[in-house]
Amino acid sequence: MTKFYVPTKGPETWKELLAEPDKHWKTGYSARALAYCWGKAQDFPKSVTDVFKSSSFKLFHSVEFILGIPEHKFFTTYCHVGEYQHPVNNCFDWMPV
Repeated sequence: MTKFYVPTKGPETWKELLAEPDKHWKTGYSARALAYCWGKAQDFPKSVTDVFKSSSFKLFHSVEFILGIPEHKFFTTYCHVGEYQHPVNNCFDWMPV
């Protein structure tokens, strides 16, 4: 079972979740690159884990990936007001060190 909100059959299934798939699903574009990076890892990608583990805040050293929600639309007032779509929304937890 996957840790993602929308059951996927791999990164290619993330394409249909994009607001504008024909515009954003291209080699070298962030939507496709992030889908492959996160989809392959089924956890935090190594580069993200490395950042957490190298943090001066020990709290980040034991972060655990719980859930990833690809291309989920949500409403925000941060930065701008309105609907916003993000490649991967994460739920994670800190485990006591």
